[in-house]
Amino acid sequence: MDKILADAKRRRKIAAFSCLVLIALSVVQLTIGVVAYQMIHNINAGSFWAVGGLLLGSILALVGVYNKQEGGCWMKTGTVCMGLGIVLAFVGAIIDGVTASAVSKVDILKCNHSDTGLANCMASAGCEKSVSMLSTCYCCYVTSQREASCAFQSVSLSEIPSFFSGVKSCADVSSYINLLWASVAFLTFSLIVGVVVTAMVSGYKNLVAQIPRTYIQTTVQRSPAPAYPTSSAYQPVVSPTPTPTATPQHDQIQKTSRPIPAPRNSRPPPYAPPADV
Repeated sequence: MDKILADAKRRRKIAAFSCLVLIALSVVQLTIGVVAYQMIHNINAGSFWAVGGLLLGSILALVGVYNKQEGGCWMKTGTVCMGLGIVLAFVGAIIDGVTASAVSKVDILKCNHSDTGLANCMASAGCEKSVSMLSTCYCCYVTSQREASCAFQSVSLSEIPSFFSGVKSCADVSSYINLLWASVAFLTFSLIVGVVVTAMVSGYKNLVAQIPRTYIQTTVQRSPAPAYPTSSAYQPVVSPTPTPTATPQHDQIQKTSRPIPAPRNSRPPPYAPPADV
């Protein structure tokens, strides 16, 4: 039993550390995803939602690991959430990877920026069109390669994007691409760590379930019961009286001081009237 307890303690430390690592990775990916999602308005990439299951599952699993046997339900719920988070992280990595690959094909040096949202493509495409939003980086050379003239559209699986709305300059598109690739890297790493953490927590949960509850050291401290005084506490304490030493004089005094009992059949003397003087 001592060997099992030592193994459980070691696995508990490893599971807790792996949960903390997954929480840190999820927070970093959440930050990157939110920043990337808000940078380009017409492209909804930046899978910040993909780490929601991993973050929630790792927190629940960490609470269950610290609660030992009482945390079995927490660990089970955490592993289920992490399993769902692994699937979401895989989907999010694919979405951000496809978007980053499509945006990377655009030559930003050939694109122009418009604060008013008016795309002037008279030189290359022979048209001028107002884009939906202000502060837009538009690429006329991409539009001229399409069959429909001045057909500005966002990213898709078959075509690269021809404009980027909500950017201060076209240089922001390069930063956007870097954020997307960083998101893909963190999602992939979080996915791998999530698989490891799920296995660690499940193994620790199964090991702790085999240990009897009497061998689990609980941290609950019970308050001591109040000490009520017994009945003897209320009784007065009587000091013992020293016994005098027996001497011949003492015995004689005790004998003379005792009252002499009257005889049983004795009668009082008859009444005698007083004599006349």
